[in-house]
Amino acid sequence: MNGGDTGFDEATEFSTRLREARITLDNVNVWLNPVPAFDYHDYLEAPRTQKDMRPERMALQVIAMHTGGLVVDSSGDLDGDIERCVRELRSFYTLTFNPPHTYTMDEYHDLRVQVDRPALTVRSTTGYYNEPVYFDNPRPGIEKVTVAQLEELVRSHSDLLRKLENVELSQRMSKRRLDALLSVIRSERERQALTADADLSFALAPPPDEIVDRPPPPMEEQRAILRRAIDYLQNAIPKLPDFYALRNTERFEEPVGSESESWKMLHQDQTLHFATGEHATVLYRNGHEVVEKKKKLSKRRVVRGVRARDLESTGTFGPILAYVMTAATASSSTLTWKRWERRKDGDLAVFSYRAVSTNITPELTYCCLPEGSGTTPYQNRPDDYGEFAVNPETGAIMRIVTTADLDEERDPDVPLIRSQIMVEYGAEELGGKTYICPQRSVEVSRGRSERELHEWGMGFSLYGYFETMINDVSFGGYHKFGSEFRILPGFQETQ
Repeated sequence: MNGGDTGFDEATEFSTRLREARITLDNVNVWLNPVPAFDYHDYLEAPRTQKDMRPERMALQVIAMHTGGLVVDSSGDLDGDIERCVRELRSFYTLTFNPPHTYTMDEYHDLRVQVDRPALTVRSTTGYYNEPVYFDNPRPGIEKVTVAQLEELVRSHSDLLRKLENVELSQRMSKRRLDALLSVIRSERERQALTADADLSFALAPPPDEIVDRPPPPMEEQRAILRRAIDYLQNAIPKLPDFYALRNTERFEEPVGSESESWKMLHQDQTLHFATGEHATVLYRNGHEVVEKKKKLSKRRVVRGVRARDLESTGTFGPILAYVMTAATASSSTLTWKRWERRKDGDLAVFSYRAVSTNITPELTYCCLPEGSGTTPYQNRPDDYGEFAVNPETGAIMRIVTTADLDEERDPDVPLIRSQIMVEYGAEELGGKTYICPQRSVEVSRGRSERELHEWGMGFSLYGYFETMINDVSFGGYHKFGSEFRILPGFQETQ
């Protein structure tokens, strides 16, 4: 009791670590003559703040009571005392619940378990410290705006960067409108903030002026459009020639938290900034894509001691199309008409789908889970849903959006709560012929960061706040592999 720890943070961390590890501590007092002046019953109330801290609140007996364990005073039979503890732990129940959302760090909640058996003694965890970081929370101070309002904001040029970093679109911004706005912005930081705003909107409905006010086609015509789309995948995609394309990637991330920032609190700065870029050459040969000649354009600050998450998808040149159509048209899936969308070269038919997880569902992989050695990846094949836009005349798929069905409320332990991919396709000329090829893709992920905690002479990883990452990818510079030759007529020598 003399010179013991009196740090409130020590108490909250130790309580949290014991609870998360599901450890029940039993205390067998082997001293025949315990200190008479100390009665642990006087210190069982958990500390709420630093002013409540005293060394006695970290005594083994107190901790044992807080975890639902036994405190056994010496009976002279140490073997028997230990056996009693073991016997009590042979049967137990595990009760779980999701804590309420909070914005207050180390918010203490008392717990009590009651059963309708008067003769029964129930021992359980007596309370827990709730933290803001346990759940994702809406970013404070964000203003939702329409595409038209954002266009007006950009053209006003008044305090533009701050405004762009604190708005969220309620409608999808098309690449055409994004490019028009980027052309009038001079600041690189403003261009990046605008691009991030647009990228986060790709799964939303477009503005009213991009939706065609026209009734849905009859069911038979919808089936015909879908048949043309399937025929497009079965015949047009396999006939793509061997080619290569240039792929430019821009990564947007939230700023890295400072070392002084507690793992328990939400990230203070959630604005998205350009983190790193990459130029790469994508080869498409015999129906397979291979990425080579990568060149990193990094601005990311190296963070020591924290594992970095990455964000990358493959299959943009065909497999992702085949998956979406297969999943959308499966007997276990739901496929419905969505709307007509206006496009400069003709209206697009948009369908939405919801698919049940199967072996063909793309696998989500997150590296890495904090427990153990820190090398165990999180892998999941969740249900997914999304939409695809089809040229009704040719069946060519011009845009797809797929979203993993991740629900934080349903599964609070999942490290990812948002995983979405959008790919837009357009006409590209290869060897004198026109093909539909990827022109742009966006990937959005929101998952838990990881922090390293150093306590009690140990270092270990744990979940921190949620953070968003975006990959904005553009494709261009298409070139067909192969050679061309001509047979020329004969010639005569001239003097």
